[in-house]
Amino acid sequence: MRKLSKSLTALALGTAVLFTGCDDTMDPENPGNGTPDVNTTKLFEVSVVNLTAGQPFSPVTVLAHDSAYKMFAMGAAASSALETMAEGGDNSALLGTVMHSTAGEGVLTPGSTEKLSIALDDAKQLTITGMLVQTNDTFLAYQGIDISNLKLNGVWKSEVRAYDAGTEKNTESASTVPAQGGEGYNVARDDAANFVSISSGVVTQADGLSTSALSELQRFDNGVAFVKITRLQ
Repeated sequence: MRKLSKSLTALALGTAVLFTGCDDTMDPENPGNGTPDVNTTKLFEVSVVNLTAGQPFSPVTVLAHDSAYKMFAMGAAASSALETMAEGGDNSALLGTVMHSTAGEGVLTPGSTEKLSIALDDAKQLTITGMLVQTNDTFLAYQGIDISNLKLNGVWKSEVRAYDAGTEKNTESASTVPAQGGEGYNVARDDAANFVSISSGVVTQADGLSTSALSELQRFDNGVAFVKITRLQ
């Protein structure tokens, strides 16, 4: 999988959408046709929409796993694999934490949609993630999506929240934000919190932070993405 480079420059614009809840839902109009499983291999399409106005996502990452796996826990320190992705968009370490995974090849720009496919012999749960690259260490995530009982042509869908990894100070300065040409991952953790929490957004120049490299365009509200999972086979 490709790593996110520091040359995140020409960023497209989309439409900001206010957060309306992150409860997962089965589509009542398309819960699946109940066709008995014939093959053990199941094919899923994962569709991710960037709902922000000015926050591109690092390559969307889909992790397949059992119920014992957790990418993060609220209030606990982020793993080094999560830190690497949340600070610099590099998902290679996260991909190595599970047996099956897939990821997009490039940045998902605001307002855009990416569709990924993943085939699984023993389908249990999926986790969706990616970095908001106009931040210091903010990432989108929905973890532990239960797909074990999703029937053929069935659909699962939800909005997705943004989280703060708690590993880097939210200075929003050009030297520390990857999309502004700043550094990405830094092994040093200079955020006193050092735990994962729900993101409260970014502070821009318009908000009075003179050292911020961000404008009103990079503000966002939770949720930041919309995910739809469809079982195709």
